[in-house]
Amino acid sequence: MTKHDPFLNDGCTGFINGIGKADWRGCCDAHDPAFLNGQTVVDFVKANVELLTCVSNEGFETGFEIAASGEPPWSYFEAGLYMTGVPIVAVAMFGVVGTIGWFFFKRGKWKK
Repeated sequence: MTKHDPFLNDGCTGFINGIGKADWRGCCDAHDPAFLNGQTVVDFVKANVELLTCVSNEGFETGFEIAASGEPPWSYFEAGLYMTGVPIVAVAMFGVVGTIGWFFFKRGKWKK
């Protein structure tokens, strides 16, 4: 059984849900229950790594779509921005979520 939490399915709580054509709200929505229902430090870290991976992949997928459908050379430049910029945002999210989330995790707020 899982706990109910008002932060479930609200996107990236306290953070942006995407940039331009890259939308990673689904990554955050998938992260919330995994994070909420984790019991161990391993669950905590695993949920955060999955968020990092999902957001980074969103940047790569958006970049590939732009490169495949646009006019070179500008489409390649725009694609490159998504393929490098979004993973940088993902790393920042990983640091923020990991740091702030750790305090909630340690307090037991998100345990079953």
